[in-house]
Amino acid sequence: MGDFQKINAITPSFSNGANALLDEIKSNEALLKELHDLGIQDEEIPYYVPLLANYLDSKKVCEECQGLDACQSESFHMCRSLYISMSGRLSSRLGPCPKAMKEITKNSHFLYRDFDPSWNSLSAKALRNNRNKALFNSLIQIMKKGAMKKWCYVHGDSGTGKSYFLAALTNDLAAKGIEISFIDTNKRFDEMKSYSIKDKARFENMLSSLSQSEVLVLDGFGSEYRSDYVRDMILFPLLSNRSKNHAVTFFTSEFSLDEIEALYSKTRSDSILSHRLVELIHKNIDEEIALTPGIDAYCH
Repeated sequence: MGDFQKINAITPSFSNGANALLDEIKSNEALLKELHDLGIQDEEIPYYVPLLANYLDSKKVCEECQGLDACQSESFHMCRSLYISMSGRLSSRLGPCPKAMKEITKNSHFLYRDFDPSWNSLSAKALRNNRNKALFNSLIQIMKKGAMKKWCYVHGDSGTGKSYFLAALTNDLAAKGIEISFIDTNKRFDEMKSYSIKDKARFENMLSSLSQSEVLVLDGFGSEYRSDYVRDMILFPLLSNRSKNHAVTFFTSEFSLDEIEALYSKTRSDSILSHRLVELIHKNIDEEIALTPGIDAYCH
């Protein structure tokens, strides 16, 4: 700052309370560095005590954030920052919350996000102590650089945490800029079957987007309406394309692959085609991961 500003930053007389605030500010190393980086000298700090006290209060609210939905900021999803105004004085202003901006960026990488909105902030890192170690270790390995090639098939009873785990993982992948399609197979395959009759172009576009998505999660696999059409015109083309392109694909299901094959096998010819479908999945996974009850203790 120039001499003119320094002359005008005359140290005011303080009450005991203000002196305590000044002492708190001077003992805050992170704040002092921030001020010094802006060109504020130690002798100028007393002049800005009210502004800095307000800034620290605002910053504390953001640091103690309990989640975006519980934002307590003076202005929703906004944070205060310090800057030097055109007049050369230290000032503060509200700007977009970095956490909110990160969430917006993450959300933009979901082409489909068919899971409970309350799971939008989940992270696989928070599930490190889960009892289902096989699933956790497999998912973490897939997240590592160079491992994004294999598929993963997870099955178990309702409530064992299959969808929960995959929601957490895909949130982390989306935050890294990876495009995600997390679909409810029952809902989306029913949509596609309807489009194939009423809007062929929309059907083709949806099949193409799911085929090309960097990561696809088929949630509730096997719960969809099982028909020759779904198997032959949706599932097989979709999975064949993803297999050919080594595109990461996850399945969650209440059924093992042997059970899936049986569910799609109504006749002898069905059995042959269903076997081909299941073999395609087997070819791309290392193993089926069976979940057991108990994960629910970690799902809240």
